[in-house]
Amino acid sequence: MVTQELISYIKTQLSNGNTVDSIKQSLALKNWQQQDIDQAFSLIQQPQIQQPPSQSADNNVSDLTPIQNSSGMGKKSVVPEEIKGFSWAAFLWNWIWAVGNNTWIGLLALLPFIGFIMTFILGFKGSEWAWKNKRWDSVESFNKTQKSWIKWWLIIVLPLIILAFLGIIIVFILVIFDPAGRFHKS
Repeated sequence: MVTQELISYIKTQLSNGNTVDSIKQSLALKNWQQQDIDQAFSLIQQPQIQQPPSQSADNNVSDLTPIQNSSGMGKKSVVPEEIKGFSWAAFLWNWIWAVGNNTWIGLLALLPFIGFIMTFILGFKGSEWAWKNKRWDSVESFNKTQKSWIKWWLIIVLPLIILAFLGIIIVFILVIFDPAGRFHKS
């Protein structure tokens, strides 16, 4: 049964910036029926909201609390939609990122052959694993930290790659265009 408290709760969570999916997950964890949740959302989207009864016998609305940060709770964690997606930080730093984010499965990136595959797996699943394996203050804090990983890769690793590439080009040029014949023995 849809109650006014349920509708108020949903409106509050939406105004706080929570996603529809995370609100629905939270309500489902509080044993609300999916039909009631869907009906409440459809009522909110209508221009005029009908006033439902004030109390439900089956559900205790006072148990509804704002959506909790479930990071660091392992498999019990609910991963927010904002976190899902490809993780460039995990992809670029792979095993180093894994250690820093308590995602120990990422150490498989150190193994020959498996490491190449694991790098891509970390890219696709890394953000979710990091959210589940480490406690974060907020989604914003999580995203800021992941962007820092990328920034430091650009500052540290990218210049090293560029220098190595330039070094190879310089050696190649010296070997090809060797006017003194120092690299070619006749």
